[in-house]
Amino acid sequence: MLIRKLNQEEKIITRPLYEEAFPEDTKPLVDYYYRYKMEDNEVYAALSDGRAVGMLCLNPYRVMVRQKEYPLFYIVAVATAKAYQRKGIMRAVLTKALREQAGRGLPFTYLKPANPAYYTPFDFAFISRRPHRRYRKELLRTQTYEEGKEEALLAFMNRYLREHFDIYALRDPRYLRDVCAELRAGNGSIDLLLDETALKGVLIRDDPNGPEETARLLFEDAYLEREIRPASLALMGRILSLPDFAELAMLDAGCEKKKAVHFFFFQDAIIEENNGLWRWTLDHNGSVLEKADRAEGEEIVPRYTPSEFARWMFGEEPSSAAPWCQEIRGMRGVYFDEET
Repeated sequence: MLIRKLNQEEKIITRPLYEEAFPEDTKPLVDYYYRYKMEDNEVYAALSDGRAVGMLCLNPYRVMVRQKEYPLFYIVAVATAKAYQRKGIMRAVLTKALREQAGRGLPFTYLKPANPAYYTPFDFAFISRRPHRRYRKELLRTQTYEEGKEEALLAFMNRYLREHFDIYALRDPRYLRDVCAELRAGNGSIDLLLDETALKGVLIRDDPNGPEETARLLFEDAYLEREIRPASLALMGRILSLPDFAELAMLDAGCEKKKAVHFFFFQDAIIEENNGLWRWTLDHNGSVLEKADRAEGEEIVPRYTPSEFARWMFGEEPSSAAPWCQEIRGMRGVYFDEET
């Protein structure tokens, strides 16, 4: 069994496996995927006699983290042929993809889990929530978005996301091109939400007959009618290069210190370079993580796994492992609603 990244010409050999693993996708949706998403993504596959029997795709996104742009990957189309399941193939494919991303200095990767239990052994943790809100329809009118008139729409979405979230995928013309192609393949739509003078929201329906709460919906808070239900857990993430991930943190605004130095142990069963004792130097603008030989002057030296550290840093679960944990600001608000 050979496991490797495919070149551009080879990607098409994964289509039979994709169609077997995702029978709910119509032919137009699969055509869309292989025309648009396969254009610039990376595909890892397990090959047997020239046939793909295991696969996953790394779809690239320009992800903003506190106004700094990172080229990160969204893991999708994770699949194993039925005849080859329960043989460790997907573990091998996913492990190779994770290690190679870490080797490039990428801070984290993310995915939308069909079954979260499958990914917890790989130290993925939930990092984002999807809001379920309803806007006041009597105050906003809808207008169908016309392709080619993206300037106002992109400006609205990026401004809204920048003001409400620390982490989100940047909306640009290429991003919108792919979304429109995806919606055409699935008979979806984009509606603009306007008041008398300006754009105040956007409603993206992947399923034209689905309930509004399943749509991708952004709108100004002033037009909120109510929360339909609390935000639900959405995407999972996995730390890749620990030094590059940890530099996203900083001292909290309420911390009176100008600088702090702390130590912690990290235990990563997949990415060996992350293991060991680390010295974490933080100020109010960021931080630097370096390997250490000993913990100098620390009374308590916490131990973290990738999932524990991610839950803390992404704001899903506070850390009480040491008193100094309260001084540190991780990410506040993660928004991903991409489907492919």
